[in-house]
Amino acid sequence: MKRTLFFFTLFIFSFAAYTQQMTEDGKCSPREPITSGMIKVIDDIGDFTIVDSDGFTHNLYDELDAGNTVLIDLFFTT
Repeated sequence: MKRTLFFFTLFIFSFAAYTQQMTEDGKCSPREPITSGMIKVIDDIGDFTIVDSDGFTHNLYDELDAGNTVLIDLFFTT
């Protein structure tokens, strides 16, 4: 019972260690600012156009010029 209580307490405190705060515009952000050492930026990505699942066409450079954040999620299945 003590072991279960210990792991439950450890689990609860682990959430407190990774809390986020709200900014003035209502978005969540980490406590520490993101520095350039935390993310890897690659400038070698060329422009491309894709069609999403709703049939809308998106161009990488147009989205970036509009100020949107672009997340490229690559995955592989066998």
